[in-house]
Amino acid sequence: MTLRISLYTLAACAALVCNHVVAPASAQNLVNMSACDYDDDAIADGLRLARRTVFVTLSSRPDRETRIRLKADHPALTCVDTDRDGRDEIWGLDKKGKRIEQYNVARPKVASGLSGVCSSIRELQRCEVYKTKQSAHISKGDPRQRSTAFITIRGCSGTWGNPIIAFNKKGREIHRLGEYFPTGSAYDGRHYGCFSGGDCKPPLDIVRQARAAHGTDEIWLRNEQGQCVRIPDAGVCWNSQGC
Repeated sequence: MTLRISLYTLAACAALVCNHVVAPASAQNLVNMSACDYDDDAIADGLRLARRTVFVTLSSRPDRETRIRLKADHPALTCVDTDRDGRDEIWGLDKKGKRIEQYNVARPKVASGLSGVCSSIRELQRCEVYKTKQSAHISKGDPRQRSTAFITIRGCSGTWGNPIIAFNKKGREIHRLGEYFPTGSAYDGRHYGCFSGGDCKPPLDIVRQARAAHGTDEIWLRNEQGQCVRIPDAGVCWNSQGC
């Protein structure tokens, strides 16, 4: 079955600054919508629909599907952050593309510690480089010299957004690294603690905050999939030859 959206729906979407529009809820084929963020974690959430029921999978709770019963067979659905709280709402549109029914996605129960911010936890891969001292080609006046770096070698699994957020064992944010461009042909991603989106914290301050929370120097970096990577000691370099 081919998905077709009429011109009036597209025009309405442009006027509403919609994230995405999906086909009628009564369509026999399931249509995925994954461009919306319903839990304010800057990671797109999944949505599928069957008849008059919407099923939402939040990135913060990928193990659970939230079910929302639609009140009508809307010609189309869209997602809009109506109240500007960082969380999209699902809206049913009428035939003229006007929003007529709002559906809120319930917030997931907040878990404590790392389980509240990480969908899963894994160890550092060999192709992932964590640095507390920058390479010699970065000049002393460059702000990147003031903080950490996290670099992924080309072909490394997982993707990293901007910024990367680092957490302590209690699940509290203690550091941010901003994305650097251009990445270079040898890398999939380069992030620096003192670049766009970073907080410029010195490595020693990060270690102190980690140690104060749980007595060790460990930190956890979260990627775009919500998965957290454990850095065994935030005060030293990992998988770096020149550090």
